[in-house]
Amino acid sequence: GQVDLRPTEAEKKAGNYKKGHLNLLGFDISIENPAGSVRSGVSKDGTKWSNLMNNTYGYFRRTEGKDGDQVDVFIGDNLDSDAVYVVDQVDPETGVFDEHKVMLGFNSAESARENYLANYEPGWKGLGAISKMSLEGFKEWLGDAKRTRKPVDPNVPVKEKEEQKPSEDTRPVKKVKKKKGWPMSKADEARLSREPQSFEEAVYQFFLGGGRISMADYYRYFGRNNSERLKNIWMYSSKPNAIKLDLLNEVSIFQYRPDLLIGLGDGAMDQANAFVDVIRGMGGKNDIIRELDRIQSRTAEALEGEDLTPEEKEITEFTDDVENLTDETLLDPDLLVIFELELNELGKSFADIKETAEKEPEYFYVFPYGLSDKQFNELKDILNDTDRQRQVKELVEKGRGNEITGQGDQAERGGETDESGTSGEETEEG
Repeated sequence: GQVDLRPTEAEKKAGNYKKGHLNLLGFDISIENPAGSVRSGVSKDGTKWSNLMNNTYGYFRRTEGKDGDQVDVFIGDNLDSDAVYVVDQVDPETGVFDEHKVMLGFNSAESARENYLANYEPGWKGLGAISKMSLEGFKEWLGDAKRTRKPVDPNVPVKEKEEQKPSEDTRPVKKVKKKKGWPMSKADEARLSREPQSFEEAVYQFFLGGGRISMADYYRYFGRNNSERLKNIWMYSSKPNAIKLDLLNEVSIFQYRPDLLIGLGDGAMDQANAFVDVIRGMGGKNDIIRELDRIQSRTAEALEGEDLTPEEKEITEFTDDVENLTDETLLDPDLLVIFELELNELGKSFADIKETAEKEPEYFYVFPYGLSDKQFNELKDILNDTDRQRQVKELVEKGRGNEITGQGDQAERGGETDESGTSGEETEEG
């Protein structure tokens, strides 16, 4: 398709301007600048620059380089070459590794070097080193996000991590009363241990693991209605570790499986819209678990002749336990989960749960339980009926009573959680 040769700086940053697309040697490539066009931008110090492109320039789609963007490529005329050359580009002022520029379609390192330099102003000092790879070796390297973050040539300097200086604050530490930590069952751990096979599954795992989107993104996509915001309190956070939806490729689950972003559009905006479409209408953890179990469930026919992993067995057994509940039990599966966690993991009694329901009803309305009014009323009915309590206790002991364990360290972190009562999973990834 036709390439937009005059995108604005904002469009460049978001990546949502019209590009061309090629499939060369099995690589899916987006074209930003054809040969002969002018590439322009603004440097870190605010200086505007522009270069006449000697080669067609773009990036390998669904990859990730050191700068967080997808890996860039200059395309030559010799596509029959069985070698690929990777430039470790450095900061011209410091000589420290900056990012990679791949030279695809060149017959020799010298040709790759000459063409690389021809795309920059005379005297450009950003060429750190050039490394030759076989086509197969390059494909393996390109698919490894850890390797694409480091220079190929080990002699190219990298920025040293700044040492954390000890705090000189001698003020006494204020003891904070710990909030209740939300326990995670082994079944939840098993759901998270499964390698996601689709974009939707990865999104659900992200939230089940405690991930959150930023407040700004929540307002942008869901609005500022207060009642809706309170219902969706499990979804967002004002903490720094909340992710930004225009940087999904920096989220750990998509760094591990960048291929899951395939087919979501050309830019960050399309990916963000797809992410929001998955969670729109979700009511909290129970909805997410239902969707994950639906996606991860495997029929008996599909499993015939296969050995299940312990994690798969646990998910299958838990799903069977819920599906085998009859009308005689009159127990909502969501309530069964609550009693399993509260009685077994937290060591509470029915009287303790009843007291919480009377004094802190919101405890059952937010993540991870997220009960509806109807479910909460049923919970109170059970807590006032000793016969039903005996029935619940039998179900818990017969079902997964001995399997459900919590994460003590997660409970300990409860005192430092966001307003949803859960801690975020993402750290460096945002």
